[in-house]
Amino acid sequence: MDPLIAYKPQFVAPSVAQIPFLRHTFNRIDFIAVICYWIDFSLMVAGVENIYFFKTIAAMRTLRLLNITAGSSTILHSLKKSAPLLVNIALFIAFFFVIFSIVGVQAFKGSFSRRCVLASNYTESVDQFCGGHYNTSAPRGLSPYLNADNSSSPTSPKGHICSAGFVCKDTGASFEDALSFDAIYSSMVPVYVLMTGQTWTDMMYSTMDAEYAWSSIYFVLVVLVMNFWILNLFIAVINEMFAKIRDDSTQNSAFTSGKTENKTEILRDSVNNFTYGVNTILTNRANWVNSLECIWVLAVVADLVFQCLPQYNSPVEFLAKLDRIELWFTVAFAVDIIVRFLAYLPQPKDFFVSKKNMVDLFLAIATLVIQIPPIHNSRAYVYLTVFQVLRIYRPIIYVERLRSLIRRVVGSWIGLLNLIFFIAMFLGVVSVMAGLLFREIVDEQTSMNFSDFYVSYLGMYQLFSGENWTDILYSVMSAEIKWNQVVIATVFIIAFYSFANFVLVNMLIAIIMENFEGGAEVAKHAQQILDFASKAGYSKEQERKYVIYLTKYLKPYPKSIGVDNLQSGWILKMRKGIARQFLLGDKELFHGVEQDPILVKSGSPKGVLPAQVTGLHRTSSQKSDNGYLAPYNPLNPDETDETAHFRNLFSPSSGLEEGTQGQEGHAHRKSHSFFSSEAFRHRSLFIFGPQNRFRRTLQRFVTPGRGYRTEGERENILLSRPFNFLVTLAILACVIVGAMTGPVWRLKQFREPEEDRSIVIPITDYVFPAIFTVEFLIRVIADGFIFTPDAYLKTLWNKIDFFVLLTLYAPLVANLTDSQGVSRFFRSLKALRALRLINQSAYIKGTFHAVLVAGFPQLFNATLLSITLIIPFAIYGMRMFSGLFFFCNDDSDAIHSIYDCIGNYNTSDGLLVPRVWSNPHVYSFNNFGASFLILFEIVSQEGWTGVMNTARNVVGLGLQPSQDASRYNGIFFVIYNLAGGYFVSALFVAIVIENYTKRTGTAFMTANQRRWMDLKKLLGGIKMSKARSHPPANPIRSLFFQISSPKRGWFSRLLTVVTILDGILLATEHVNSGGWEGVKNWLFLALLSVFMLEIAFKIGGFGWHGYRKNRWNIYNCTVSICATLITVARLCGDTTQALIQTQKLFLTAILFRLVPRSDSLNQLFMTMAASIGSISSLFGVWLVVFAVYGIMFMEIFGLTTYGPNGSDHVNFRNVGNSLLMMARMSTGEGWNDLMHDFAVERPQCVNQPTNYLLSDCGSTGWSYTLFITFNIISMYIFTNMFIVVVMHNFSYVYQIAPGFSLITREEIRGFKRAWAEVDMEHTGYIQEKDLALFLMKLRGIFDVRIYNEEHSLTKLQSRLETVKPNAVNLSANDIEKKAAESNTRKDYNLAAFNSAIANLDRQQVRRRRKIYNFLFTEAIGGEMPEIHRGISFQKLLTVIAHYKLIEDDQCLSIGDLLRHRQKMDRIHARVNVMSVKSVLLKVVLRQRFLKHYRAVQRIRALAEDSARENNGDDNGTYGEGSGCGIGVGQTSTPIVRISHSSTSTDQIAGKNSPKRRVRIHTGETEDDNSVQETIGSDSSSHAGLQRPRVSSVQFEKTSFEEEESIDPEKAGTMIRDLRAQWRCKLPPFQS
Repeated sequence: MDPLIAYKPQFVAPSVAQIPFLRHTFNRIDFIAVICYWIDFSLMVAGVENIYFFKTIAAMRTLRLLNITAGSSTILHSLKKSAPLLVNIALFIAFFFVIFSIVGVQAFKGSFSRRCVLASNYTESVDQFCGGHYNTSAPRGLSPYLNADNSSSPTSPKGHICSAGFVCKDTGASFEDALSFDAIYSSMVPVYVLMTGQTWTDMMYSTMDAEYAWSSIYFVLVVLVMNFWILNLFIAVINEMFAKIRDDSTQNSAFTSGKTENKTEILRDSVNNFTYGVNTILTNRANWVNSLECIWVLAVVADLVFQCLPQYNSPVEFLAKLDRIELWFTVAFAVDIIVRFLAYLPQPKDFFVSKKNMVDLFLAIATLVIQIPPIHNSRAYVYLTVFQVLRIYRPIIYVERLRSLIRRVVGSWIGLLNLIFFIAMFLGVVSVMAGLLFREIVDEQTSMNFSDFYVSYLGMYQLFSGENWTDILYSVMSAEIKWNQVVIATVFIIAFYSFANFVLVNMLIAIIMENFEGGAEVAKHAQQILDFASKAGYSKEQERKYVIYLTKYLKPYPKSIGVDNLQSGWILKMRKGIARQFLLGDKELFHGVEQDPILVKSGSPKGVLPAQVTGLHRTSSQKSDNGYLAPYNPLNPDETDETAHFRNLFSPSSGLEEGTQGQEGHAHRKSHSFFSSEAFRHRSLFIFGPQNRFRRTLQRFVTPGRGYRTEGERENILLSRPFNFLVTLAILACVIVGAMTGPVWRLKQFREPEEDRSIVIPITDYVFPAIFTVEFLIRVIADGFIFTPDAYLKTLWNKIDFFVLLTLYAPLVANLTDSQGVSRFFRSLKALRALRLINQSAYIKGTFHAVLVAGFPQLFNATLLSITLIIPFAIYGMRMFSGLFFFCNDDSDAIHSIYDCIGNYNTSDGLLVPRVWSNPHVYSFNNFGASFLILFEIVSQEGWTGVMNTARNVVGLGLQPSQDASRYNGIFFVIYNLAGGYFVSALFVAIVIENYTKRTGTAFMTANQRRWMDLKKLLGGIKMSKARSHPPANPIRSLFFQISSPKRGWFSRLLTVVTILDGILLATEHVNSGGWEGVKNWLFLALLSVFMLEIAFKIGGFGWHGYRKNRWNIYNCTVSICATLITVARLCGDTTQALIQTQKLFLTAILFRLVPRSDSLNQLFMTMAASIGSISSLFGVWLVVFAVYGIMFMEIFGLTTYGPNGSDHVNFRNVGNSLLMMARMSTGEGWNDLMHDFAVERPQCVNQPTNYLLSDCGSTGWSYTLFITFNIISMYIFTNMFIVVVMHNFSYVYQIAPGFSLITREEIRGFKRAWAEVDMEHTGYIQEKDLALFLMKLRGIFDVRIYNEEHSLTKLQSRLETVKPNAVNLSANDIEKKAAESNTRKDYNLAAFNSAIANLDRQQVRRRRKIYNFLFTEAIGGEMPEIHRGISFQKLLTVIAHYKLIEDDQCLSIGDLLRHRQKMDRIHARVNVMSVKSVLLKVVLRQRFLKHYRAVQRIRALAEDSARENNGDDNGTYGEGSGCGIGVGQTSTPIVRISHSSTSTDQIAGKNSPKRRVRIHTGETEDDNSVQETIGSDSSSHAGLQRPRVSSVQFEKTSFEEEESIDPEKAGTMIRDLRAQWRCKLPPFQS
């Protein structure tokens, strides 16, 4: 079995009888817990207080509760399997974490300690960060901040300037009394907060006040890199690892134990019980009742509408009427269930078979019970109305799209329940530990004070959710300062937050992805076939026949498959096909009675084969660079379908026209008939015909909207590219002008005198519409507008461009009116001009289409399902909390109810203000609309803790709130946050992932197919070793080479140590480290000198050409030289602040030298670098969205007054602030608070109806619309797209984990070493003549030799020889030569030789020879465009892995399998041809050899006779042979005669001959004239596809005809001439 198919995880521990105590994880935890318990007990006896660390660790024994159920045990086991990769990812993140922490210290040390203080005493400060203050005596009236010793800072004023009467001074304080960048250890906490993406903007705005505005770049960069990019590795690893565990486990789940019920059966059961189709067990009465389901669904909807009507201030009579209506609905639904029960008589037990009947029966009984007056009039009735709300499930499952989505999301509900139970148990265990650690530390006035288990549980759940988790962190850190346990508290909270948010939360995504991908492998194969067939655009009947025909050639699994969405009852038995001449389009594709069913039905002429009908063939444009068919992605709209010719074999529209190929020809035929019917329609604008010279000229400038043009001139790239470039520049200029000319700019222009106003910018309101109108006319004249075949409006992107063109005239309309509403609308249309940027990039266009266009139906379904989830909670929350959030603004103890909230009271500032009973919050549950809005806001995980704390404090209607008076109200928000927030977030992630996988073609891949795809990605990232493999001849350069070349040598380890020392020196910097900056610079120079020495050694050893081939060498050289030069400049006395920061930046960049030193770190870094392209393209699309919404926000809210959360940075006054605001909202940071701030209207603002420039009001409608849509698009779609891209690029990261690798890193290194031995020049290519040598050098998983090691020539030779000669490896010629030179008789161990040959597995040899032949042929024939360069490293590595690791039927997708089989047919045909050529060549060469052999023997015989006559003996010399025939290279070699018979050479040469005689009996007769010759290792082996070698064994005739003697010198000359002639006649092998 191939390794990939037989893949087994290596992490399963063998079962043993006894395991040492400390080998078990829980035993080790118990051991530590017991030790800590006794330590804590000892401290308590000794009287030491307030040390709760050991008590907390002792409570870790409760972690055993996580193993209480089989499901939670399975989850723990799955996490344990994922642990190695999670640790690698954690170390990778820690590397970047430390680097960003070092940069933070270098850039912002001391920034959080500066505040504005009173100039009179320098002590009283305000909470305002600053970088300078006003000083009339200073230049420009500004002075920098003051140091702690009141000395002036050497820096220039920056950031926020304190107002008059205040000075900016270093107070020594920190951000929130907890955070600072003053040292590396304190810098790690704010960097971690940035990495989480929560509450990060507060730090950014404070830093911008203390430093410069561009400081925000650091914060945005950390969030982008760490939060959006690297942290998503956890999601990728957990999802991929759990998918691998699911594929390799027997229960097909990483969340359930044992062999669970089949998912398909569960879903089918739920579908049958919750759908409304025909059920055979129902009676006619039951069928009639079920047919009325739509009426009852409408009744449920009506009931829900009435439940939404109550409000806080509704009259009592109205509420009583609603109660009566609810009672009527309750009775009606009870009657419904009774009628349904009676319909099953006389078999009532069948009623209880349906789960839907059971649920409706339970709800009917519960809702009737709560209508009993004692219950209905009690407070409990409000909570029991949940049963009335639960009726909403019936309308949800009645809608097909919602029902199918729920079925997919819920899937294996047992696994989902297991995970929720596991999370709840984990939170409970950690809550106990947190309560012990913080209970007596945190202030009791804090809402999350860990006072008891319940509050501790809520606090840990808040950390789990991530919402304002820093509030708990800051409060705990502040409280632990006096106990000197800040580090312990911080580590505990950060460790819990990391595991909860990076692992547990991502497991929720993994379980939903498991349910989305749930289904048997067989179903995935069927879906692949359907998906492949659907791309042909057939009708259902044609598609069905197409699939039937296609599946005959495929064998996913030998099982029956039911294919949905086709005609009912279609079940197809999948079977493996021979795939003879598959996809070749020749006459053998349809032979005999096997005809194409669609073509036969469509009336193809008899005798005309489908291949002849279509007239299609493979063109060069349909091939990849290597001459083979390129992989086709059917979901990519910009890619040509390489299998279109196969689909066209079944196309009913295929006519008898010849010469029409592909999509272009089909469109041409369509337009041809189009012309003949209404010829005038092919005219552009009904004026310019196809042959119009002006139109054809313009067509050369215009790129067709669909990528091709069916009529007229082709696009001229030399003309179209400059034209498109100019259009792009115009679009960018239009967007920039739109961003610059916001309301603030127009207000300044309005306030300027008319003669001072700018006239250039307003002109652009006319220039840009004119430019793009001209462009529009050019495109329309070239291709037509609506009706022509290539019409402008026939593509989506041109429709968008046309709409944008119309909006360019909107400012002109806006200038004609001063109405607020009309002006806002037309000014907002200015933002849409940025949409034209989409059409300028193919990838951005494809990404935009996949994310927002093609994926819109699924996103709409997810949004609809989310809304239906919010509605019942909104109704229930309205009933629970309506009117309860009101309180009196006087919070003194004298106020208890609304009746006490009268009169006036004195504030803490001494002001007299009236008491007011109101709800100052922007949220409430007073009516359904407000309830739905606040729940919609907190479903994004933002603001739910504030609402929960308000609900916890309510006492009753009209009563003043009190802390934790209704503490258990928090359960409602915890349940909603878990069921709503995480469910909706995970649902959108799953939808976006599914859309992306459908676009990339991996949505329906099986486990083996995904594994092969991942392995190809891994192999694609492997590069050949470019380092010099042999030292140079120069001794000095050779020394340099030997020092610097070993990757694990002492010099490499020295460089690693020096790099770590550089990082340690950088980490020693702190706010007061200026005293030893000079010493550090000298130390840095010493470390940099080692790096400079490395550069010299490598350039000297490898040469500059070899040195620059490695990109890491270029990076190291650049960074080291720049850092050295700047350090020298600093030592020379340069103290420029910019130079100092640049030096530290380069010294920090040196730390990246550690990346290639670690295999796992280097692998993750290189794969991350490989995803930069996809991330950049996605970021480009995101920027377009930012540009659209940024301009729109500026136009609508550019002049809006500041709200409670507004500031100089939190507004839409300019482009920079707008981008920062949208970046903030993309992370979800306080987006709902900002929405309410910009919804301000009169009387809280000034509204000028006649001139919007004089109004500072916002707009409720615009605010809700823009903020909510941007939140959905950016936060739920684009941020999740980062997850998808990371998962797509890192899906093969598990390959580096022990136990999961199909190819180990050592085997890759072995492949590289073998390549380096052949490719001596490191070109990345080897020639055909060297291929056999390279293949023979491969070992391990890449071993493709035909014979095993024990059957190699060397091993067989050692078996044959009795006494080994001095040389270890001898060829056959060497053995013969030594035998001829020796006077002793040599014996051979034929028994051992025959024994080795007998053990040869002939079947295995044949199989290996077949693989070798196919591999060899593909390798030498698959590089056609690069044949002059040779066979590439990447291509050969992938080809060998394909042949050695996978089984095509199980590991290739449908399209790849079809293309691969077509390629195999061509290779097989070529192998057969080459085999025939080899046999024919053997015959020809044998005849030539025999002719040459006889001539030489005749000359030698005559020369020997002449020598005997002259010398009386048989010694003679016959000149050197320099040819390639017999006796090559022999000088004065005695004649060795080998008889074909049993007659020895002694009898022929004479008894007195002094020559050594060798007796070899071949067992052949005299008539056998066969000659041993080798063509490779076999006549069909392509190792011998090179020039054949004839044997060096010489044969001699036993008798000669008598002829005259020949002089020996003349004989030697004649033999040399014959050999030269033989050499020249040998033909080179022609493939």
